[in-house]
Amino acid sequence: MNAKHDSTNSNADNPTLQAAIGSLLADETRIAILTELYAVSDTEGLSFSTLRRQVGVSDSGRFNYHLDQLSGELVRKRDEKYTLTSVGKQLVMAFEDTRQ
Repeated sequence: MNAKHDSTNSNADNPTLQAAIGSLLADETRIAILTELYAVSDTEGLSFSTLRRQVGVSDSGRFNYHLDQLSGELVRKRDEKYTLTSVGKQLVMAFEDTRQ
């Protein structure tokens, strides 16, 4: 087995991750949602109301819109709790690296 890194798996070449980056940068609310979810464990997750309160959005309709934009590729809902997907985690790590 070759231990060399396979460039076809590079995050930079991943169209899903590239699209997610565009989505992330489109709105500060989405950045805040991803950042808050990154701070909690996969087993813990956050409920809709807790996540909305921590992000600081009072309008639940507006918050739900932005959460829906992230759902699927970046955020998953399980047992009424929201967590990041593996792509979501990679995105937050990449975004944090660029901010430092």
